[in-house]
Amino acid sequence: MKTKLNLESTGTPFNTLEKNVTRDHAEQNSDSSVIIRSRGSEKVTVRKWTEKKYKSKHIADALMEVAYMNEEWEWYKKYNYTKTKCLESFVTGDGKAFGHYCKKPWCPICLAIRKSIHIHQYYPIIKEWERPTFVTLTAQAQNHRDLSMWVDLLFDKLNRILEKLEMRRYRSGSEKFRCLICIECCFNPEKNWYNPHFHIVTSNYPEGRELREEWLKAFPTKLAHPVAQYIDPVRDKLKNLVEVIKYGAKILTDAETTNKGKRERLPYIYASALHEINKVFHGRKLIRKRGFKLIKNEDEIKELVIQDLQSWSYDDFVRTWVNETTGELLTAPYIPDQNLVSIYENNLDYKSR
Repeated sequence: MKTKLNLESTGTPFNTLEKNVTRDHAEQNSDSSVIIRSRGSEKVTVRKWTEKKYKSKHIADALMEVAYMNEEWEWYKKYNYTKTKCLESFVTGDGKAFGHYCKKPWCPICLAIRKSIHIHQYYPIIKEWERPTFVTLTAQAQNHRDLSMWVDLLFDKLNRILEKLEMRRYRSGSEKFRCLICIECCFNPEKNWYNPHFHIVTSNYPEGRELREEWLKAFPTKLAHPVAQYIDPVRDKLKNLVEVIKYGAKILTDAETTNKGKRERLPYIYASALHEINKVFHGRKLIRKRGFKLIKNEDEIKELVIQDLQSWSYDDFVRTWVNETTGELLTAPYIPDQNLVSIYENNLDYKSR
């Protein structure tokens, strides 16, 4: 008789850095072996995530505090889910790990997974572009009250420009306008300004130049100054792709002042500002492609027969995962360096911004 084990009971199935898992399914045979339908992750990969887990818990704690002070209980639940569910426990066998993650944009673990998934999706396409170009488009920074409306406006302007450029090429019989787009938002703690902006990779330099020119036409100079609109041929395709696909909000805000290019103090986590950005970006498609299709992944999920399945749970005291049966530690107890402790435990700003 087979006993089914549901690995989806606490959320979305955990996946490897290389491949995205569509579902996990497990059946336990009478001989104690387990059949799992999943790609899983290399156990050695999880061993490297003690630092990310430490960061994830402290970021979630800070955001929960902001949501609690604002009495925004739905957001409190979202942040608490990251703290209590994301890679909090998993099972291993035959060198593979299977578990759950939260898929939230403020979680360092899920950011790493997401980045790798998108690299594998987009890099095979972008590396074939003859002369890809990196473009940054921005406009006047805003306060938190106007941020959502301003982001709507920026997306509307960009979509109209892209439709115009696509129609121009259609009428001339030229090749399609191809680009990859991501929106990001930075926070300036000195002025309490939010700066949403687009990172874009176009398939060639003329497309990038044309896009920049149309963006400047769409705004008065006082709202979108030419100096702030960056364009440069891509010299390192992978590096620029990572710049585009990194998530929409910077968790750490650099110190306001530097001395000869060096920080005079460590970055801060402006939790209230990060919370405002999370709210504005919630439900939006932050990465978009135009003019090309993704290469279909032919690699099917196969059934894996796993022997001696072991369960692991995260322990906050030793900051690593502990075998639920033997008490063995997955890694040595994680001890963050003093800089990380200062940033993630002390350099937290909850002031409403």
